Amino acid sequence: MGGQWSEDKAKEVLLRTHTTVLSAQTILDLKRRIACKFFSVGKVFRNEALDWKHLFEFYQVEGIVVDPNANLRNLIGYLKEFYRKMDLQILR
Repeated sequence: MGGQWSEDKAKEVLLRTHTTVLSAQTILDLKRRIACKFFSVGKVFRNEALDWKHLFEFYQVEGIVVDPNANLRNLIGYLKEFYRKMDLQILR
């Protein structure tokens, strides 16, 4: 540890490297809910070397499904429906 606190530095824009904070906040809130679904698509940034197939920004997709009766068939259905809706948005 160590270093100096700088309010100016703390106010600088920081590019998000993952959307996991949404997962953590959502899971924390699930204590009060049963049988719910959350999906997120967020732009994230990585310090990557650029080439013809790797950019420094991309979209991360994540989902949380809470249902005591869920099974693999449900998961496959959720994923198919999610990507079907994504395709419809892209085609617009």
